[in-house]
Amino acid sequence: MKNNFMKFAAITLIATMALVTSCKEDKEDDPTLSVVPQVTAIVFDADGETARVGSQTISTTFTVETNQTGWDAVSNQPTWLSVSKSGNTFTLRATVAGTTAPPPAKVTITAGNATPVEIAVTQLPLVPSLIVTPSTRAVDFNPNGSPFNVGDNVFGVITNVDWDVVSSAPDWLTVEKQGTSFTILAQKTPEIEPRAATVTVTATGAPSVTINVTQDEQVIVNVALNKPVEVSSEGFVVGAVGSSAVDGDTDDFASRWISLLEGDNQWIEIDLEENCMLYGLNIFFMAYGNYPQNMWKFQAWIDGDWVDVFEEDYGIWQNVIDDWGRAPYSTEFEEPVETNKVRWYLFGLPEWGAVQANIFEIQVWGHPW
Repeated sequence: MKNNFMKFAAITLIATMALVTSCKEDKEDDPTLSVVPQVTAIVFDADGETARVGSQTISTTFTVETNQTGWDAVSNQPTWLSVSKSGNTFTLRATVAGTTAPPPAKVTITAGNATPVEIAVTQLPLVPSLIVTPSTRAVDFNPNGSPFNVGDNVFGVITNVDWDVVSSAPDWLTVEKQGTSFTILAQKTPEIEPRAATVTVTATGAPSVTINVTQDEQVIVNVALNKPVEVSSEGFVVGAVGSSAVDGDTDDFASRWISLLEGDNQWIEIDLEENCMLYGLNIFFMAYGNYPQNMWKFQAWIDGDWVDVFEEDYGIWQNVIDDWGRAPYSTEFEEPVETNKVRWYLFGLPEWGAVQANIFEIQVWGHPW
């Protein structure tokens, strides 16, 4: 009887130990899966590089802990959120966002029969910004097209979106883009009044920046003053030479050009020594006796030929201002004339068969061009 009891006890102990061992083995075989750091949702900034949980920045690389032989991590929005695996880690990478947030994403981590882990991922939309440097919002140009201060017409652009720059007056004011900068360029102005325009910088979704541009007017001067001359003739009176017609003296009888009294034309040609834009003319005549000078032309040297700017055909006596016969004449051209050489040309025979020029001064009003 005693032996039977001992046998029963031994069998019961063995069975109990086997059951305990079996339960322990069953517990160790339960599939496990966890991800470190343990988060359920993260938010990427628009730059695609920084991720946050609440206000705290976290790493986008996660460690996978599992007792399963294999695992995987998959994004359901691979167009903007990608997953790259390395060993027992995976890293989330987001593209740069546009001005509209991308659709919410979900990353699912699986390992064998373990319960999957899910991480919800969203991204903030891009907030467009535009900064134009320097902060000055005005550029002034000289009449010749150069900025008053070297470099004032060059600007830098800092933005996180596409940008463009345009001029309101592209016929004379242009803009050249170079990477993240632009240069404002002005043409020479033919105007005798100041002109103005604007340059506007735009960036998608951001407030635009406007730069005010002004250009000074051309300074009108007597471009014929003291310039070289050639004449058809001179010396009717001692000292009455061609250069006296451009010496700046408008009423000194000793400072005149008087041609010889001969032929059917007399002329004086003035070399302006540079290309000029011309707007008008003053001539101070001596008008009496043999000097009617009523038929004459003013000409400009254009494309290798003398071109008439205008012609007069009336007696200049109507302009006489004193008993000495001084007769100033003044006119503005209908259109500006571009040239580097001009000519006053007297023609038309009077009844005595010859013409003669008698001029105190010729003033040609314009500016270098």
